[in-house]
Amino acid sequence: MKFSEIIDQATALLQRKGRISYRALKREFELDDAALADLTDELIDIQELAADKDGKMLVWVGESLSTEPVVQPQTQSPASYTPPHLAVRILDEAIDVTVRRGEVWNKGELYRRKGEIILQSGGDPSSAAVEREVEACFEKALEIAKDHSAKSWQLRAATSLARLWQQQGKQTEARELLAEIYNWFTEGFDTKDLQEAKVLLEELG
Repeated sequence: MKFSEIIDQATALLQRKGRISYRALKREFELDDAALADLTDELIDIQELAADKDGKMLVWVGESLSTEPVVQPQTQSPASYTPPHLAVRILDEAIDVTVRRGEVWNKGELYRRKGEIILQSGGDPSSAAVEREVEACFEKALEIAKDHSAKSWQLRAATSLARLWQQQGKQTEARELLAEIYNWFTEGFDTKDLQEAKVLLEELG
């Protein structure tokens, strides 16, 4: 099945059901981790038809099939509507659940979000304690994405880590890390992730 056909069928399925777990998507369309990441990026960032829910499922946010109004779910990170310390706890619990269920394909993205939330909570990246914790989250996210050959999530993790290193004055390391992964891509340059990576690379010189 062509990827465009998978997008169309996944869109119709999600619109009909209202929400669908990542595990169900993988099973329904026989996707590997990289293809799943590309599919979710298409539905969330490009077509803006879906929103991520707790790193576990997609929720439909497009036009409803019914005439009843649709309540739009939260599309921002947990830190935007949950106190940061609670958001971090939620993500820690989500990571534990993915490990127990063997659903480690999205564990890396959960680690990346955890690192971002710690920074959003007002953590000073120059603080040794915060630096170690956030850097460990981003490096773990990158490691897991590499293990699953999930290029889209490798790009996200590398962008987060490179941005942290930029704030710490590690310009060269940040540029080399991000450029290597960014240069893998030959298409999709209108996606949010690649656009953000390009802007950061330009800042890094």
